[in-house]
Amino acid sequence: MPITPLDIRKKTFSTQFRGLAQKEVKSFLELVAKEMEELRKKRGLLEEEINELSVKLKGYERTEMLLKDTLLTAQKTTDELRSAAREKAKAMSEKAEQDAKGKLQNAQKRADEIIHTARKEADRLKYELVHLETEKSNLLHQLRAIANSFLLMIDKWESQAEKTSYDDKGTNKGKR
Repeated sequence: MPITPLDIRKKTFSTQFRGLAQKEVKSFLELVAKEMEELRKKRGLLEEEINELSVKLKGYERTEMLLKDTLLTAQKTTDELRSAAREKAKAMSEKAEQDAKGKLQNAQKRADEIIHTARKEADRLKYELVHLETEKSNLLHQLRAIANSFLLMIDKWESQAEKTSYDDKGTNKGKR
């Protein structure tokens, strides 16, 4: 059981032969009691301060935990955002690459179609040219034949005309 200042003050000692000087003992006990009261007050104040500091410490510990949690959450969020940004950039890059490939394929297909159409048109024009040259040749041949036929007819007419004219001249001479 703890000793209180009151216990010290009320403490009595038995006296013996050649005992202690009671006034000195009482004075000393009073001094010890006062010191003990002071120490108890200080101890009470220190305990209050310790309690206050404990409360503050617990508050700081909670704040520290909250800050750590916030920091961890912020780090996790940052990592997630970075990861999401990388994924999005990768997806956008892949999509852009696919779009570019698709456009390139479409352009290549269109170019092939244009080349194919141009070749078909060139072949058609070559065929038409050959056909027109053949037709020209046939028409020239026909025109030559017609011209020759007309020339033959003209020669025949001239020849008949000369005969008729010669006959007319000869018949006219005899009649005169």
